[in-house]
Amino acid sequence: MLYQLNHLQKTYGNRTVLDIPFLTIGSGKIYALQGPNGAGKSTLLHILAFLQRPSSGAIQYNNRPVPAAEAQLNRLRRQVVLVDQNPIMFSTTVYKNVEFGLKIRAVPRQQRRARIEQALALVGMEQFATASAFKLSGGETQRVALARALVLDPKVLLCDEPTASIDTENQTAVIEILRRINAENNISIVFTTHDRRQTDVLAHQTLSLNQGRLTGNTNENVFLARIETTGETVSRCILADRISLSLPTALIAAQVGSRIQVHLDPCAILIAARTAGFTANNTFDGRITRISAENGRVRLQVAAAVDICVRLSMSEYRRQKLMVGEEVRLHVGEDAVTVV
Repeated sequence: MLYQLNHLQKTYGNRTVLDIPFLTIGSGKIYALQGPNGAGKSTLLHILAFLQRPSSGAIQYNNRPVPAAEAQLNRLRRQVVLVDQNPIMFSTTVYKNVEFGLKIRAVPRQQRRARIEQALALVGMEQFATASAFKLSGGETQRVALARALVLDPKVLLCDEPTASIDTENQTAVIEILRRINAENNISIVFTTHDRRQTDVLAHQTLSLNQGRLTGNTNENVFLARIETTGETVSRCILADRISLSLPTALIAAQVGSRIQVHLDPCAILIAARTAGFTANNTFDGRITRISAENGRVRLQVAAAVDICVRLSMSEYRRQKLMVGEEVRLHVGEDAVTVV
């Protein structure tokens, strides 16, 4: 697991801007973070970038507790890069802007040039290497900011509204850059956006924040659940009185007999033909009753013990060749579940 947050809170005086009982973020995926202004999205990104500390709670990164010592945090910060919504360019050339982080990290000059050229080519800005960074358009500035981040070879890229206030052509270019670096470089990405279409097209999973709390961003896949047993690390809850799920106790945070509402992220539910299905916990069978295309993804309605929506990328749908009426098997991992 890339990140795991437990009972995380961030407060300023008497104001709580983040209150997240449990959240996991998997490696190698693209996560969209949605929510209204003031929901806590940017604060969460800064905490994930190790630039802010939570007021309370614990964070694990790559299955290890995040240390408190500044020297150790600096080592983690070399793996995670944050691109702000309005990136600041230095008053010099594009090349030197991209070079800056490498110089700070004492990368030898002979190695810097190749990495800079590669990063600029990746974002389609190689012809602007000698141009003044101050004279770039908003979209061009955002692409150079991405190059400045990518030249550092990060494991995680955090983007705050990467397509806000830029033209449609550059929005398309930025989305394609993010998709490409995730697929080809296996860079994990978390980006904030107000555009639901972008989450449908780009994200493997969507997280929604409202007033600092994770919420289900849709009425789909929201179920009443009953806590049946609670262990030290794993609890069992019964979904809609029909489906049993084993989930981390820290996620549920409720006593036996309590009732909670859970949201199952349709983009994070795994689906396969029943004959080649999963054997792990939290699997159950159903039948596809409807298939439709929505904003670059495929929506499948599955009749199981309850009706569940699953969303697949177009490429994954074509790979599996699923059809209406087909018997399938679903797997609900802990990263698909949010208590709402």
